[in-house]
Amino acid sequence: MPGLAQLIDTHDVLSAIGPRPTLVVSGTEDKYSRDADQVVAKVAGDFITELRVERGHALDQEGFDAMVEWIVGRAAE
Repeated sequence: MPGLAQLIDTHDVLSAIGPRPTLVVSGTEDKYSRDADQVVAKVAGDFITELRVERGHALDQEGFDAMVEWIVGRAAE
């Protein structure tokens, strides 16, 4: 949605998602998500699982497998 980022912050979006389980995957070397750990820290609640990897933006097999495992784990609950 054009212009949305000027109106709300990412942590506001994450807060609105709660209490639904949410997985946040980010790379420490990704210019788009370098501060993801700080954004997640601003959100109150234990509904967020964070996966922080020492990589850039590209999704690799390890990240993909972690996402699938997380989704499958939610379906089993």
